[in-house]
Parts: sequence; C-alpha cells; structure tokens
Amino acid sequence: MSNHYNLTEEESGYYFTSDSGNKYLITFFKNPLIDQEGNIHSAYSINIARNDDFSHQAFQFGYDKKIKNTIIEIINAFFIKNDENALIYFCFNEDNFGRSRSILFGSWAREVGYLDCYRRAFSYSGSIVYAALVVLKGNILKGLIVDAFNRSIDEFANPDKDNELSA
Repeated sequence: MSNHYNLTEEESGYYFTSDSGNKYLITFFKNPLIDQEGNIHSAYSINIARNDDFSHQAFQFGYDKKIKNTIIEIINAFFIKNDENALIYFCFNEDNFGRSRSILFGSWAREVGYLDCYRRAFSYSGSIVYAALVVLKGNILKGLIVDAFNRSIDEFANPDKDNELSA
C-alpha cells in the first residue's frame, strides 16, 4: 500500500483524490521578492484547494497522513526543479485554524530535513494572516531571500508606511 496518493500533474498544477473522496489541487504562482538592494528573487506561492474551494470552511475529516506525504512529495518535486527559488505559503484565519495550518506546514517542511522554514504572522484587513517561507538550507542567497520575504510582509501589512523599513 502506498504512503501517498497518486498524483496527476497538469499545466495548472498537481491533482489527487483522498480516500475520503476529497479532490485536491496544488498550484504554484510566481511571487517575486525584492531585497534591500533591489535584487529580485524568484519565489512561488503554493496554494492548496480542496474540492475546487479555496475558502476556509471548517474541515470535517480526520487527519490523513497520506495527504501530508503527498504534499511533501509535491514540495520535493518543486525544489528539484527550482533549487534556488523559495516557496511561500499563506494561511488565512477565517476558520480560526490558520495558525494550526501554518505550524503544520512548517513541520512538514522541516521534516524533509533539507529545508528551512521561516514563519510570520501579520494583520491584514482586520484579520491575522500566517505566512511561511521555505528555502533550501544550502541556498547561498537564503539570507537575502529571508530579508526580502520580511520586507514584503512588512510592506503588505503596512501599505501606508514609507518604503524605508527598519532592519
């Protein structure tokens, strides 16, 4: 018995169906980050939709280790193709589980052993948003990418502030 679900890779992303019948779509969208020197670093936002729904309705199913293993497999494939890039995951908190998803995603990223995960929480439109940046441990640009991620979050969370951010 496989420890993950069968994946279908298409131009729009990766698809799989869980044993409970939920259909998942994992997509990546380019989300460049700009560091303090103005250098652009390639980063991608990972998006996970269940049953063609990006909303955060309360989840009614138990923990499924095969979902975790399948998403880790997708993350592994991403970094094989994009070793100098970073991955960003935003967890919105409409269902009050955003923090839990953020912690879970970070633990999955660390579990593979070759990734570092940096998490941030910020307020946006009166709600808390949890963000995670995942980058290869050996990426020589990691410090600049983390700085660019933090700058991007600061600018997003404080759009009325001057572009000069404190270190």
